[in-house]
Amino acid sequence: MNKSEYIELAGIGATAGILTVAHDALPENMDAGAFIALAILPALIQMLVRDLWLMSCPANTDKTPRSMRCMCLESCVAYLVLAAAVLMILFGRGKVLHPTAAAWIGAVTFAQTLTFLMKDWVVDLKTLRLRRDPDHINLIFKW
Repeated sequence: MNKSEYIELAGIGATAGILTVAHDALPENMDAGAFIALAILPALIQMLVRDLWLMSCPANTDKTPRSMRCMCLESCVAYLVLAAAVLMILFGRGKVLHPTAAAWIGAVTFAQTLTFLMKDWVVDLKTLRLRRDPDHINLIFKW
């Protein structure tokens, strides 16, 4: 693991710590879709910050982009979960939940840890398989 990965893991821990301290400000009753959307939000912010960091590094911007038929697994999963949550909100299909502080901390930490573990994986659409590509920031999607 490199220094930026340790910083990212520390950020996940810091988010859990903030939620522990601020658990009184979290909603006590809410729709399941809203809970899922709010729980995935820190993971989406984590993904954005990581991508902006990678794009700002000279070592990543000097490389020639490759074109492939693949998509980032982390982004696919996160945005599918977010889309499902929004659909649940729009169509009122979610149950009313009463999340505890532990539920909030667990859901947010799970989402952030899962996106951290998936960050180097892509879905190869040509062969329909998952493969590890830590340098997929320099990929250009093609059909």
